[in-house]
Amino acid sequence: MASAFGAVTPTWVYPLEPEYHNVTTQSESMKKRYYNVSGSSIAQYRLVFEGMSDAQHTTLKNHFNECKGDYDSFTWQTVPAYIGTDMVGRWVKGSFKEEVKAKHWECEIMFEVDIP
Repeated sequence: MASAFGAVTPTWVYPLEPEYHNVTTQSESMKKRYYNVSGSSIAQYRLVFEGMSDAQHTTLKNHFNECKGDYDSFTWQTVPAYIGTDMVGRWVKGSFKEEVKAKHWECEIMFEVDIP
């Protein structure tokens, strides 16, 4: 598990619809049958960082690289109160977006947590 992440606080956090690993099949009676493949689901959050300094951007990017993208899990410590407390999860593959502005950085990244 990588180090905890709490050095940079997101400007906005958007909770997304949970992902359930369900499979739907037809039976002989033509009624649908539902199966949950993994027994768990995933909650995802879109983190938006606005007006980041160079140091804050470097901190976020270094943590992403330290976790090897979506490989390593870590504890997210700057969770807003309307979402909950510290969460253990990982970054979502392909979700890191960065844009340089005249005097600051704009970044966006997705974070996911397994829900038992």
